[in-house]
Amino acid sequence: MKTIGSELSARIDQAAADLPGVTRRVLMERAAAALARGCEGLARASRDPAAVRFHVFCGKGYNGGDGYAAAGLLQARGARVWVWDTFPGARLSEETGRFRSACLSAGIPVRPAEMFREDEAGPAEDLLLVDAVFGTGFRGEGLPDPVRTLFARWEALRRQGARIVAADLPSGVDADTGLCPPETPRAVRTITFLAVKTGLVSWPGRERAGEILSDPLGLPGDFLDDAIGASSCEAVDLALARTLLPERPPDGHKGTFGRVALAAGSPFMPGAAALAAEGALRSGCGLVHLATHPSLVPALLPRIPEVLFHPLDAAALPALLPEMSSVGVGPGLGRTLPDPLLERLLLEVRSLVLDADALNQVARSPDHLAPLLPGRAARGLPPALLLPHPGEGQRLLEAFPPVGDPAGESLASRLDITRALARRTGCVVLYKGAGSVTATPGGQVRINLSGNSGLAKGGSGDILCGLAAGLLAQGLRPHDAAALAACLHGLAADLAAARTGVRALRPVDVLAALPEAFLALEAALPQEDRIPAPEGRLS
Repeated sequence: MKTIGSELSARIDQAAADLPGVTRRVLMERAAAALARGCEGLARASRDPAAVRFHVFCGKGYNGGDGYAAAGLLQARGARVWVWDTFPGARLSEETGRFRSACLSAGIPVRPAEMFREDEAGPAEDLLLVDAVFGTGFRGEGLPDPVRTLFARWEALRRQGARIVAADLPSGVDADTGLCPPETPRAVRTITFLAVKTGLVSWPGRERAGEILSDPLGLPGDFLDDAIGASSCEAVDLALARTLLPERPPDGHKGTFGRVALAAGSPFMPGAAALAAEGALRSGCGLVHLATHPSLVPALLPRIPEVLFHPLDAAALPALLPEMSSVGVGPGLGRTLPDPLLERLLLEVRSLVLDADALNQVARSPDHLAPLLPGRAARGLPPALLLPHPGEGQRLLEAFPPVGDPAGESLASRLDITRALARRTGCVVLYKGAGSVTATPGGQVRINLSGNSGLAKGGSGDILCGLAAGLLAQGLRPHDAAALAACLHGLAADLAAARTGVRALRPVDVLAALPEAFLALEAALPQEDRIPAPEGRLS
């Protein structure tokens, strides 16, 4: 699912005006119709649909015009509608002014939003608050004081049962990054226009959006496909992830599906080696080799009998490399991996995953080990795949200098940080956390939609490392292996959390659910017009 930001959204708007029968007014009418349908759908699902009251809050831009037009449609269909002007007296665009006047002509009062009082609005559970205050033009700056006060009133009502529906974006969400002020409303549903905005699937905007419904506003599919094709960002839903699954020839053998070597574990972190190895075993690869501390083998062997064990030393691990399809390094190593051995892996291994302690080891050696990562391209090697969490990512940023003009590099959002890490290191980066972000050195970005807060436990990343290495071994490109691994990892966590809840979810539960995640992915069908609300989100 390709996503768009503010600039591309504006360009599509402008280009659409050249299509026969399409004007700005027509697009706003279609947006209003989509917004009204989305509101009516929620009203029909209410405990008493006849009791639902629609309070539409309009800004001064095109987003506000969509709100005024939607209010007129709702009233014409028999709904009880109130309209509130968030910026009374402000100069409006020609189209927005027309829709505002149409509301007044239809007998819908338009009052200043500062007059809205939650104690006069009636039972909260019967309220639908329509957020048409800010759209894609909002750039992450702070909210005006009157708007902050208004949104605080909305939040009080939401906690009592009111529902918020957002037009295009919850007001305050940056369409490009997902950054938003803390007062940004938490919508139960967002009706977004043309295509899903990047900020709606990137946290924290993802949490504010609730369920996302996308409406193409009646524009031809080939026109939108061509226009949206210019986007460098994708949301990884199940339909996309399914296309990334490695082929599984029925007559394949162990060699067909790849050999993985993992360097993981130490006397005080033996579980990391087991979790990484099990993640690789569940990936579908043919053989898993584990280079680890010899003292761990007696405890690990009963748990992972399929794995081939090797001592983690300067002789055994390099001897494996010629036969390996991929190598994953880092989970639970501590400081047990000698620098010369890691240097050899960076210089020789074609399909390489670095995680955890391997990333920290690189960051501790900015003059010796770090330059070997961007230097892989000159040696004809594919980019390595890095799996940092935010702490490891910060250490890597400090170890790798900016490429080009430092003043032009933003590190404000998770998307910015991931792009910067990929550009500086010359690697594919999977930046872990809510809505894991994958980026290539060339700036292609994917945002994962699966997963929940139950993954915020030690050991979860070890599974992801093994899973990614196993997918790489089956012939996937680093960018595809990262996106698919993140999706499967998060999907398994969602399936397991449906049984355990997110609080009690353990990494071993995620491992146990990986087969179910593969089955669900293989059965996934495209659903391009809807993204469900995040699991565990409070509505």
